[in-house]
Amino acid sequence: MNVADDWRERAARLADYLASEGLDPAWTAVFARVPRHEFVNGGHAVDTDGVAPDAADWNREELLREAYADQVVVTRYETAGGEPVATSSASQPLIVAIMLRLLNVRDDSRVLEIGTGPGYNACLLCTRLGEQRVTSVEIQSDVVADARDNLARVGFHPHLEVTDGTLGCPSRAPYDRVIATCGLSRIPEAWLDQLAPHARVVAPMNFGGALAVLDRRPDGSLSGRFPREAGFFMELRHPGDSWEPKPPGYLAVPPRVIKTDIDVDVLGDMEFRLWLELAAPDVQVHPSRVADGRLVEVRISTPDTRIDIEVDGAIRAVEYGKSLWRTVEGLAADWEAHGRPDRGRMGMTVTPERQWVWLDAEDSDVLWEL
Repeated sequence: MNVADDWRERAARLADYLASEGLDPAWTAVFARVPRHEFVNGGHAVDTDGVAPDAADWNREELLREAYADQVVVTRYETAGGEPVATSSASQPLIVAIMLRLLNVRDDSRVLEIGTGPGYNACLLCTRLGEQRVTSVEIQSDVVADARDNLARVGFHPHLEVTDGTLGCPSRAPYDRVIATCGLSRIPEAWLDQLAPHARVVAPMNFGGALAVLDRRPDGSLSGRFPREAGFFMELRHPGDSWEPKPPGYLAVPPRVIKTDIDVDVLGDMEFRLWLELAAPDVQVHPSRVADGRLVEVRISTPDTRIDIEVDGAIRAVEYGKSLWRTVEGLAADWEAHGRPDRGRMGMTVTPERQWVWLDAEDSDVLWEL
C-alpha cells in the first residue's frame, strides 16, 4: 500500500461502523472518502473518561489510529485559571454522522455551518454537496486560518468567515440547511431571516444534550421534535468572552452530607438530566463517569452550589454552598409524576417573539420558556 493512501482502509472501516449505526449510503461514502487525519494532526484524543492523552507529536501510525477512531480530537487549547481548556475540536464521528443524517440534505442544498473548528465537518459537506454550496463561520480567526489550510490541502475552498455565529452569514443567504457544532441556549434570531422556505436547522442545545431539529414553516417559525440521540458540544462564544473561569461562590461554606429518597436510577438517567436543566437553567449536570450507558458519578452545580454524587446501588451525595438539593428532589418528583418522559416526547418551537420547549405537543401545558 502506498504510504500516502494508508488512511483509506481506516476511513472505510470508520464509514462501515457509522453505516452499522444507521448512516445512509450517501453519507457513508462521504466518510470513506474524507481524510480526517488531515484535520486533527497535533491534536489530543479524548477517551471515554474525558482524558486527553499528551499526543501533540504523533507518528504516522498513531495519527491514523487516533484520527479514525470514533472519538473527539481536541485541536486547540487555551490556558485558563492555570489549566488547559479545550477551545476547538473535531467532533466524535458518530455524533457528526447523526447530525448530518438529521440535516436531511438534498443534492442542491445550500448549507451554513456554525462553528468551523478544524474544518472536518465542512470537508464532509463539500464532498457531498460541492464547495460552492457550503458556508462556514467561526469566531476564532486562528481557528479559521487553520481550517482554511486544512481544507485547501485536500482540495476544497468553501466560503469561511470570521464572525459571531449568532449573526449567521447574511451575505450568502438564503440557506436550505443550518447546522451548528456548538451548544446554544436559544436559536439566534438572525438565523430566521437567512432561511429559505422549507429550510431545516439542526443545533445542539445547552440543556441535557438535546438536539434541536427544526423545520421552517410557512409563517417563518421553526418547530420540531427532539430525536432520541443526545449530543454535547462546546458552548457558542461571543466577541469578548473570556476562557477564564469565574470563581465559585460555594468555597467558603462547609460541605453537607445529603440524605435522600430519590430513586437511585433517576440521578443516573440522561433523560432526567434534560428535565432538570430545562426546568432550572442555571443548573448544570457534569457526568464524570459513565458505566453501561448510565451516569455513576455526577456533579450538579450552579455558580453558588456544587453537589458531588455517586450513584452505584445507593446515592452518596455531598453539597457545598447554597442549598440546591430540594430543587433537585422536587424536579425528580415532577419527572416521575409525568411518567419519566424521554426526549423523544419533547420538541421545540421558535418564533420571532418567543422560544419554548414542550412536552408531547406544541400547545402543551407542560413547557419551558427559553
